[in-house]
Amino acid sequence: MSIFGDDATPALPASFALDAGRLLKRWAG
Repeated sequence: MSIFGDDATPALPASFALDAGRLLKRWAG
């Protein structure tokens, strides 16, 4: 039983990927 539901699960990895991309751009730049 997930509180957020199945629709919220894909959003978590997506947000982490976006944050990781921002950090990589910062380090690369």
